[in-house]
Amino acid sequence: MRTISALSAVFIVVIQPLLNASETIRLSKVSDEPSAETELLHLTNAQSDQVLLVQRAAEISDDQISSVEIVERGGIVLRVHLTEEGNRRFGNLTRDQTGRRIAIVVRGVLVFAPMMMDYIPSGPFEISGKLSKAEAEEIKAVFDKNKNG
Repeated sequence: MRTISALSAVFIVVIQPLLNASETIRLSKVSDEPSAETELLHLTNAQSDQVLLVQRAAEISDDQISSVEIVERGGIVLRVHLTEEGNRRFGNLTRDQTGRRIAIVVRGVLVFAPMMMDYIPSGPFEISGKLSKAEAEEIKAVFDKNKNG
């Protein structure tokens, strides 16, 4: 199993879910230049407090995610499993963004923007950190509802 990591560290993220977001989870490229295709998102977590330009288009979205699993391992972890298409896109994203950042957006909130240190050919990946079980269950429930209509 692969995790999105730099220097083999698991990233700590603070998830602050937004109500009524239609998309549960998306991965997008972080951009250097503003354009009509980017949006400013505020990143606040244990490691950072900054505003980033994030591509509006999702490289990976709910359609490429097959399931979200809650794992308790010294804290709450969301393990995100990808479809075949999602795995292909994930590989392309990590290859194209090696040495650059990607944005992990959960329910409209930028929760982390790791630097891709290496190409990762496929998922799953994990989102971990200061996430309560209730928050994880809410994110999973919204994802499941969006996935199942």
